[in-house]
Amino acid sequence: MAWWSVRTLRYYRGGALDNHLPEFIGWGVITGFVAPMVFGVVISQFAKLPWVDKQLDKIGMSYVESLPTAWEYALRLNPSPYVRVYLKDHEAPVGGVFGKRSFAASDPHRADLFIEKLLILDENGSFTGDAFPNSWGA
Repeated sequence: MAWWSVRTLRYYRGGALDNHLPEFIGWGVITGFVAPMVFGVVISQFAKLPWVDKQLDKIGMSYVESLPTAWEYALRLNPSPYVRVYLKDHEAPVGGVFGKRSFAASDPHRADLFIEKLLILDENGSFTGDAFPNSWGA
């Protein structure tokens, strides 16, 4: 990128920028939008590596600490697709499959959850493997 910036600067100083307008626009798009996005994605993935996270934790910048709730941390892992939800007003849990069409809000002020496939639980709260008939989720 530095060589491209130097070349563009030479065009500008030499008064020849108008002759290289497509290259100048390409340079602006790449350096202003594409490169920062790619850099941000690479750095965020790098920061999730366990040994990097351990080093960042030493200076108070751990990936886990940047998440406001444990719920958000759990959602970002590769969890088992089976979930068991305990509701405040029910004694028995609700179980189901948390798949690609499921949703969980990460906002601490909204406790939204949609489970794409409800499964029947036995009296011990264990999955029976049977789905609720005609269920579109809950």
